[in-house]
Amino acid sequence: MAEKKEEFVVSDRRRFAPEGDLRTDVPVIEEEKTVAPPLVVTPSPAPAAPAEAQLAEPAEQQKEELPPPPTAAEQQKQSADYKASGKKMDDMFANTPGGKGGMPEMTFERLVESFYMSALIQLGARSRSCCKTCCSNCEWPGLR
Repeated sequence: MAEKKEEFVVSDRRRFAPEGDLRTDVPVIEEEKTVAPPLVVTPSPAPAAPAEAQLAEPAEQQKEELPPPPTAAEQQKQSADYKASGKKMDDMFANTPGGKGGMPEMTFERLVESFYMSALIQLGARSRSCCKTCCSNCEWPGLR
């Protein structure tokens, strides 16, 4: 059986040359554009008075459902309780082992150590639990 080779023709349909000039040797093909029929909106006659009444009813229901605002004394008590709980949390963090009450000073040495430890963790040389609390039985004693 003889095989027939189909000819494959590539035609450049770009309208502009690589220099940016309009090409004259390319036939301009008009694309068919389908025009959608214009939408006609017909306003439906709706009574305006019932719509306003419906809007007024939910506003009245919301007023009835809302509890009364807190008094000044209640607001002061809530503010004091909030500040006390924040101070309690700060004290708890400061008293935990390894807690220094604040962030340590960031130095170039700490930056390099951070990159180094991240690389070790990503490469699997250290586990995350070992890095959280480095102890005397650590497999990397020089990294403390």
